[in-house]
Amino acid sequence: MIQVAIAFPTHNGARFLGQALQGALEQTYEHVRVVVVDDGSTDETLDIVGQFGVGACVRRSRLGLAGAWNECVRLADDADLVMIAHQDDILAKTLVEQAVDLFDGSQELGFVHCNIDQIDSNNVVIGGHWAPEFQIRSGRSFVVPRDVFFARLLDGTTPVCCPTVIARRRLYEAVGPYDERFGCATDLHMHLRMALAGDVGFLPEPLYRWRRHPAQASAQKARVALYDERIRAKLDALRLVSQTGRFSVENLKSFRASVARDCVQGARRYATGDPKQARRWLGHAWALSRRAIFSADFAAGALRAAWSSAFGPTDKGRARALGLR
Repeated sequence: MIQVAIAFPTHNGARFLGQALQGALEQTYEHVRVVVVDDGSTDETLDIVGQFGVGACVRRSRLGLAGAWNECVRLADDADLVMIAHQDDILAKTLVEQAVDLFDGSQELGFVHCNIDQIDSNNVVIGGHWAPEFQIRSGRSFVVPRDVFFARLLDGTTPVCCPTVIARRRLYEAVGPYDERFGCATDLHMHLRMALAGDVGFLPEPLYRWRRHPAQASAQKARVALYDERIRAKLDALRLVSQTGRFSVENLKSFRASVARDCVQGARRYATGDPKQARRWLGHAWALSRRAIFSADFAAGALRAAWSSAFGPTDKGRARALGLR
């Protein structure tokens, strides 16, 4: 039987951790082991883990995001499939069972992700999936070929809600650990590498409740910094894909053009708050695709960056860059 590990990297997660652990322990699929990696919590996190009788719990001292996730994978050494869930979310009882069924049908499948409901601190649903092509909420699960999904990951906002991912452990062994250089985009960087090595499945039923609240890690970082981490993750993926030798020149041009669009869109969006960063993105766009300079976003980003460099960032621009509006 396929063995599954659901791992929770935790840090001061006492407020919602009980709900997360309960969902993991109530999975209808029998062969599930729950793992907790506590990253130096100072609240009641460990007490809650003890209340739920989770035997596999290790405590580390501030590994950071990528480090904690890598420790989760390491501790799941006896599992065939690994899920790294978030401490403040809620898993539907049939999530693992449905994912295993999809894995059973395809040996080429590298990882599976699922549809979501976004919830607030009171468990009230406040939204669904952000990607239009994954807003279907019923029907049969499906598999996307690896190269098609890799191209999609490069093009705009990722369609993967990272804690819903259930991946073959051998895929982690093949592509290597989470890379701490990319901060909160370490998941995107991992999914890009995984998509080069295996097909990707999707479960259309919303089987994961993804909580949005001010204390979560991504909410604590400036928007412009998050955007830059995603750009850097994609730039590194372009470096990796160029080394595979399996894509045509036209494919590679298309990949570079996708990332160039992200760069110029970021420059347009954040130039009045951080003109220096906007100029760096415009430089990346120019290097990736000469056609980028003919886009309206490139022109707007360049003009706004020049204006902000001359007269100083605007209050509205700073607020946007920091994520305050």
